[in-house]
Amino acid sequence: MDSRFELKDSPRPLSVEPGAELPLVTIAWRVLRAQHLQNEARRSGQAEETHRLCQSLASIGEAVHRLRQEARSSAAVMDGPAKEYADRLLGIADEIEKTLQRAGVTVLAPVGQPYGATLMELLENVGQVPVPADAPPQVVEVIAPAILYHQDILRMGKAVIGVPGLAAGSPAKGKQADGADENGRVSGHNASRPESV
Repeated sequence: MDSRFELKDSPRPLSVEPGAELPLVTIAWRVLRAQHLQNEARRSGQAEETHRLCQSLASIGEAVHRLRQEARSSAAVMDGPAKEYADRLLGIADEIEKTLQRAGVTVLAPVGQPYGATLMELLENVGQVPVPADAPPQVVEVIAPAILYHQDILRMGKAVIGVPGLAAGSPAKGKQADGADENGRVSGHNASRPESV
């Protein structure tokens, strides 16, 4: 054998590191803890992303509602090319709302519906107007629609409620919407922009 390939050093002693004396259970626990912390950080990031997505969907739903209101009011008072333009805007609003519905988002603006227990959960009463005494309390005007995602509330809506027996011109229990006229009605142009819930 060639002398160049011969081992001339004596074998080195094995060094015992402190980690070698740790029980296997402790090492496994540390690995599992590190994985848990990584998973928790990932879940936290996903929760924040989901929250941002839901708020964006709610904002789009509110914008569609406002677009529909403006297009309807414009179509009612215009004629000719301007009315055709307003009708096209209504069509665009319908398409956006259908797309939101396919994604599980519902824009709820129940004008004319009785203001019962279900709607009390979805719509905040921001103003009241008188209605005939024989009529039930009902939604007269929607300031901001309720936005639902698979039946969970993303944003609570705001509405003016018709109350039977309310004296004309006097708000019930001191409640009258901001920007209301002498009858307590709030027009779409006077309504303040809804806040997110």
